[in-house]
Amino acid sequence: MGKLLIETVSAGDVVIFAEISPMARSSLQILEILECCMHQGISVHIAKQKMVIDESLQSGIAATVLGLAADIERE
Repeated sequence: MGKLLIETVSAGDVVIFAEISPMARSSLQILEILECCMHQGISVHIAKQKMVIDESLQSGIAATVLGLAADIERE
């Protein structure tokens, strides 16, 4: 999903996910996807948590926590 996402969106786009866990299989992959989006100026909205992941430090911290929580939930 990450490769497809990065190839099909561009700066200024908004991507909406119901939850963070379907983005990838591990927290590392989720963080990589979110980092690529942040660097390209793409906003990622996570509906369940009512969050917007953008270029801010707070968003990076929140993405890390959500990625880890997704890993724990899968286990």
